[in-house]
Amino acid sequence: EEGEMVDLYIPRKCHASHQLITAKDHASIQITIADIDADGTYNGDSTTFCIAGLLRNESASDHAINRLCITNGIIRPKTGSKTKKVKEAEKDAALATRQMIAKANIKAKRALTTGRGRGGRGAGRGAGRGRGEGRGRGEGRGRGEGRGRGAARGRGAAPKKE
Repeated sequence: EEGEMVDLYIPRKCHASHQLITAKDHASIQITIADIDADGTYNGDSTTFCIAGLLRNESASDHAINRLCITNGIIRPKTGSKTKKVKEAEKDAALATRQMIAKANIKAKRALTTGRGRGGRGAGRGAGRGRGEGRGRGEGRGRGEGRGRGAARGRGAAPKKE
């Protein structure tokens, strides 16, 4: 009524690729990042970024947001040199990993030599039996012995006469 033009849709542009984000691009996002001071408290300002759905589909939105934040001074770029604390923590973690591996190797060797593990002496089925020994199929039973059909029906071998 007052003569002002009111748009129902205001088109946006992707801040990373500078492409126009269409109304049908339902994969696009708009992210608002709050600005904070040195103490870590919110100072009332914020920065808004629009990312097109094309970048999200190509899995490039994370890199694009990081790049935009670095160029706008929100985050510092990674320098590549590590602090002393990080280096010491990595050394400690590597040492702990090597110690765990060494303990596991010692346990495995003990298990193999004592026969308390998989594949060691005296382990598994048929342990301690030489070739042809043990209780396999049909072993340990002669004619007429055991619980087979023939033994149950009395069809075993005839007893020897003296």
